[in-house]
Amino acid sequence: MTNRLVIILLLIMNVFPLSAQRTYSKEKGNLQYGIFFLPGYSYLEIGEKDGSEGSVNVFSNAISGRIGYIAGIKMQYNIFNNLALESGLHFADKGYHYHFDKKDMLIIGTQQEDPLIPEKATSSYHHYFVSVPLALKFYIFNSNTRVYLSVGASADYFLSSKAKTTLDYTDHREVIVNYSSLDSNTISYTGTGGLGLYYTVVQGFAIELGPEITYSLKPLNIAFLNSYYCSVGLQLAFLFG
Repeated sequence: MTNRLVIILLLIMNVFPLSAQRTYSKEKGNLQYGIFFLPGYSYLEIGEKDGSEGSVNVFSNAISGRIGYIAGIKMQYNIFNNLALESGLHFADKGYHYHFDKKDMLIIGTQQEDPLIPEKATSSYHHYFVSVPLALKFYIFNSNTRVYLSVGASADYFLSSKAKTTLDYTDHREVIVNYSSLDSNTISYTGTGGLGLYYTVVQGFAIELGPEITYSLKPLNIAFLNSYYCSVGLQLAFLFG
């Protein structure tokens, strides 16, 4: 009886390490691909350009952030069990709101009462980018649920911009002006960082969920000022492979 118990215990001790080792090694050298969606809040940080300190203060006080998103496809190659290289193709909609109030502006003479000058104006700007990212992802724990930390950068191509302006006049008229621009076509660079959970649903299918931060490394020329986009959002990704 004792010999039988020893044999059974030895078999159990051998099976579990082998099973764990197979689960652990499946991640290594595996190419994964998928889609993701990252809604978030984006805003501008304004820097001086050619001694434009006054313009920076006025513009900074008049703007606020707005909700945008980043979406696209991603590919991930697991270099080691706890280290992966990630890339893909992303499309981003970032922007800001611009607020004008005639009471806050210094207008000389009778122009303060000019009916052609709106009492208030609000503009909502959209800036569209297509990006190619490259990031390293570090994983903690080797199980179905893992914590990851990602650090990387992306090259962003500024496609176009769009704006909607609402003008409010003293006679309660409301005028809406829409316009777009296709002459942006500039390259910028963005740093990225994230922290989240990676959950393997079944073999060959996983879900990622976690916050991500992006920040412009190269200034954009917005309103003739050096402007840096920053965004904070929550990423949801579906990975296959």
